[in-house]
Amino acid sequence: MCAHCCECIRWRGLPVKRLLVPIFAWLAFFNAVMVVNVPVFIVVCSKCDMFESKSLYYRLTHGYFDLLATLPGQGLWLLLGLSPVTWILLYIWTGATGILPWRRPSRTGNNS
Repeated sequence: MCAHCCECIRWRGLPVKRLLVPIFAWLAFFNAVMVVNVPVFIVVCSKCDMFESKSLYYRLTHGYFDLLATLPGQGLWLLLGLSPVTWILLYIWTGATGILPWRRPSRTGNNS
């Protein structure tokens, strides 16, 4: 047994790798949806500032863009690069990209 690999470290009986892979896959998917969402947001919410009540869509999208704006480089590198880098790292780590996080890759080995 190795000392610190993700297959051996367990949290509540499950390997950490099995817990982290879906989280990273969903994070990459959400970020990719937001990248596609940019033109839609510009068109749909170009007049949103005229109204007092803001939609949930406006609040979520604007909140995510505000979060990216607080990061170094105004978050543009994170908006465009997070998903591809995460998918590449997931492929190296697990052998599956996880582009669609709700689809589980078939298990070929013993992952107990």
